[in-house]
Amino acid sequence: MTYSAQRLRAAIFAIAATFNACSDLGEPLPVSQSETVSFAASVLPVLTANCGGGNCHLSGKSQVGLSLETYASLMAGSDNGPVVIAGDGAGSLIIRKLRGTAGTRMPQGNLALPGSTISTIEIWIDQGALDN
Repeated sequence: MTYSAQRLRAAIFAIAATFNACSDLGEPLPVSQSETVSFAASVLPVLTANCGGGNCHLSGKSQVGLSLETYASLMAGSDNGPVVIAGDGAGSLIIRKLRGTAGTRMPQGNLALPGSTISTIEIWIDQGALDN
């Protein structure tokens, strides 16, 4: 096999391996209910990267009084009340806003988060919304 054929074969293998770790929609596979979701590793990075940009939900400049920079600020909620109801992901305002089922879909003006990402946040809330 020639060198370029080997490189092509390696590239095809890498692409195939990537798709095996994704759902049919090209999204990362969601976390199962049995896996513990970490706020620090799986939730906070998503919120700060997607909701804090443009100073939308950073402390000091947050929209509707909602800062998503820390666990404490998320759990403090907004001017309109709590956005996370521990143990009730589907009923939590943050999930309904991310899915677009409660008013304007968030993050506003940006692409919607992948369904698997929203599901991971919802599972974290269902698991008690722990500071872990």
